[in-house]
Amino acid sequence: MAELGRIREELEFLEIRNEEDREVDLSGWSIPAVGYEFPEGSAAPPGGIVVIARDPELLPARTRIPASVPVLGPFIGNLSDGGEEIRLLD
Repeated sequence: MAELGRIREELEFLEIRNEEDREVDLSGWSIPAVGYEFPEGSAAPPGGIVVIARDPELLPARTRIPASVPVLGPFIGNLSDGGEEIRLLD
């Protein structure tokens, strides 16, 4: 059971959806709850999504996230299984 919990933690991710009809530059933006700052050149495509993963190499290999979706990370914080407020700061 401990192994299953560890794997679930490693597969944690956040999804950011850009509902604009233009690319949004995320360079320098942050998600303090998980200790993540977007690197220079990060962008959300028009009408698309960006995934921020605890383990950006493992997540696409273990899930069905399309190769066309940018998967960034890693992040260092923990997400609550019971829900929490997540803020994206520019």
